[in-house]
Amino acid sequence: MSIMFVTRFTILPNVHISTTDADGITLAAIQGLNQIMNRKNRELKQEIQGLSQALASSLTAINGLETRLAAFELRLSEHTPAQ
Repeated sequence: MSIMFVTRFTILPNVHISTTDADGITLAAIQGLNQIMNRKNRELKQEIQGLSQALASSLTAINGLETRLAAFELRLSEHTPAQ
């Protein structure tokens, strides 16, 4: 693979990529991927936080509806003759 790179991008004859160059390229690639992963991680954390807030809001609404339903059922049972 490094031979393909050299043959395609060689400006001067007899230029070789040393192991130090390859290590530097590898490190730069890893750092780039790390930046991408950190950004994606921040985006996912924000999405999770938004979904958690929406879930909490929905649970509050459900609890309110359950309370109202229980009160309605109690009132209904008080006005319904026993059989």
